[in-house]
Amino acid sequence: VTTTSRTIMRTIALLLAILATPAAAFAPVRSGAWVSTRSHTSPALSMADNLSEDEKRLNIANDDGDLKEQVTGDFKKIFVAGGSKGVGRELVSQLIASGCTVKCLVRSEESAADLKAEGAICTMGDAFSYKDVEEAMDDCDACVTTLGGATGPDGKRVDYKGNSNVIEAAGILGVKRLVLVTSVGCGDSKGALSDEAYSSLEAALVEKDKAEKMLVKFYSITTDWTIVRPGGLMTAPATGKAILTTDTTALGAINRADVASLVAKCINNKETIKKTLSAIDPSIETAFGNGNFGEAQKFDV
Repeated sequence: VTTTSRTIMRTIALLLAILATPAAAFAPVRSGAWVSTRSHTSPALSMADNLSEDEKRLNIANDDGDLKEQVTGDFKKIFVAGGSKGVGRELVSQLIASGCTVKCLVRSEESAADLKAEGAICTMGDAFSYKDVEEAMDDCDACVTTLGGATGPDGKRVDYKGNSNVIEAAGILGVKRLVLVTSVGCGDSKGALSDEAYSSLEAALVEKDKAEKMLVKFYSITTDWTIVRPGGLMTAPATGKAILTTDTTALGAINRADVASLVAKCINNKETIKKTLSAIDPSIETAFGNGNFGEAQKFDV
């Protein structure tokens, strides 16, 4: 796609975004080696029904392979939404260590100072603002969003609004690759949780599920996406034993550092395109697990 053509597409997309509802439905079509020609119009809840047998067996082991070889192939300038804490913060460190350029959107000077010290490029702003997200993401060729939680005194959740801004900006800017980090319990993995567990997490899961559905329904042509659904998040050093699996009934715990490592590997792993994957660590014993870690579907890449 020439610079002139890309500029025209962006202009058209911006006009449609103003005139249409939802604006996400009119993201510009772009070309590129990673754009799939397969039709993916079904929402996240029915994705598993459309997978081939090979896809159902997909399970990427978080082994001790060279992370630098995994994440610095096609995409080297990566926007990380939610990079100031949790999984996002772990991911920023890992990507920078592997040689990638990382851009982040941050709300506080303290977070900006921390990330800049690591080597990240920071833009001040708020994920609730589409304009701020687009400005921070501009000139990147891949993006990851780990946004979640309630922010501000009014308790607004960023799980849908912030993620939808990231997804829309990726479409408008022609970003080639997007990884959305949500949670086990979204979409067709709802059955992995007990009724009690789902009820306690429902406010977050409903919003995250909306973001998943928006991505799958409106951006399957323009964006090569992957959805990663971690189990119960813990803060501890990486074990290196966490896995990704298409088993929607899998449940267990996983350290944030291991989620970040799996996400980093997904970015340049073409086998994960248009996949929704649960992230679990079978080596961690928890009281809330259901005994199924998805290991039976292991598929090394």
